[in-house]
Amino acid sequence: MSENFKLWILVYCFSAAFISCDKQNSKLIEVDGYSNGKVRITHLYPDSLDTNYYNRTFYYPDGLIGTQGS
Repeated sequence: MSENFKLWILVYCFSAAFISCDKQNSKLIEVDGYSNGKVRITHLYPDSLDTNYYNRTFYYPDGLIGTQGS
């Protein structure tokens, strides 16, 4: 194969990798807390621009995770 063809393939592969690796910013919000200062409920938004979908996590007063769900 010619060197130009190899270079073109290499550039194409790197370009495809950068275009497909679109990372979205996630956002974690503390919704409620206990009187001892520990977190009670959090919402994790995988895409900070889309507030329609989030993962809710409930915590026990000692800080252990109780339940998680969407």
